[in-house]
Amino acid sequence: MTVARGRFYERCKRCKPCEPCEPCEPRERPRSVDCAACAKAAMRVRKPGRTLRECGPAVHRGVALPSALILAAMMLTTSAAWLEASIAQTRHAADVHAHLRASQAALSALTLCDEALRAGVAPVMPAANGPPPHWTTAEAFDRLAAYEPVPSWPGSARPPQCLIEEARFEGNPDAHGYWITARGFGASVAARAVLQLVIRREGGRERRAWRRILADGAGR
Repeated sequence: MTVARGRFYERCKRCKPCEPCEPCEPRERPRSVDCAACAKAAMRVRKPGRTLRECGPAVHRGVALPSALILAAMMLTTSAAWLEASIAQTRHAADVHAHLRASQAALSALTLCDEALRAGVAPVMPAANGPPPHWTTAEAFDRLAAYEPVPSWPGSARPPQCLIEEARFEGNPDAHGYWITARGFGASVAARAVLQLVIRREGGRERRAWRRILADGAGR
């Protein structure tokens, strides 16, 4: 069979391989193929600067689109996870900020109410006839006995409040004192903190202790 200049032809392995034509380079010697269809597809013009490709089916045809879709789905999943993590961190930071603001307001109110008690300008509730004391009830701060040492507090939804109540100590009738309970708020009423100062006087001595009763940083 005559081979045109610049072209080559490959026979099946079942046939006798043909000899390369003179224009073909030694490194471009044709290989035998498995079928006549492949041999027919292998006949093409050799372009300068390119090597002759081997004959074979296009096994990668149609793979680009599914691969792109899988990559896009992975990127969307990663972006959604990062977004949820960012939202959670933002909410946590807002809760911490609201809790700190409420705690600061309650601590300042506790100090101011202690000074008002010493000055005799703050209202004092008498001791309860029996347990529980007044400060344990939710309605205690809504009564007239609740004292607001300042009209407002920066960044708080409501001004801080305090409740001063006479204290009785079981087992020691000679001891007396006060419970000073202060409540501060954050940017919303739901964000609040409650602190308490216990003053105990006995035998001419005074003991002070404070504790945290409530710390709700739900600023959302």
